[in-house]
Amino acid sequence: MAIGPKKIIGPYKKPEASFNPYDPRALEVAATLKKCLESHSPKVTIEHIGSTAVPECPGKGVVDLMALYPDQSLEKVKELLLAFGFQRQGKEFKNRFPDSRPVFMGTFEYDNTSFLVYVHVIRDDSDEAVRFRIFRDRLRSDSELLSEYISVKKEIISRGVVDTDEYVKLKRPVIQKILDKEYDEKSDIMRRKDLK
Repeated sequence: MAIGPKKIIGPYKKPEASFNPYDPRALEVAATLKKCLESHSPKVTIEHIGSTAVPECPGKGVVDLMALYPDQSLEKVKELLLAFGFQRQGKEFKNRFPDSRPVFMGTFEYDNTSFLVYVHVIRDDSDEAVRFRIFRDRLRSDSELLSEYISVKKEIISRGVVDTDEYVKLKRPVIQKILDKEYDEKSDIMRRKDLK
């Protein structure tokens, strides 16, 4: 008899936008959850994305993951995340993701600390997955871009912005700049192949 996933994820509460020092334990949290989730579903690939995937990048401290799934596997992935204790993104988010491209959330206890985790459920051949990778990898490899991104986030918070929906909206111009910087079509094609 197969043993199902153990519920290891606690409830979440929508965070306020904030500018916290980088916590390297986020990398360990992401690696632990990757191992747990992938061990229960060989069809799912977990990748660490967002600010916590970029060393020395401060921010809200949310551990963003993307769960990449092949065609016809969306419902299975949703069931898996629910079994681990993740919850569907709530209506308190103004820009809630649709059921066809959901986000699941929860908290994970690690090293006596509660880490907020978002799981973006994305088809493995989607352009969005490519963009997430480009964004993460450019911030990891380009210190000038990283410095600019950090400065913009700090400036937004200094204005008193606490709503995360507003915070994301105000970050869009710098995010677009990072994605567009020296766009390399050949590199993008290779990334697409890696996703398949």
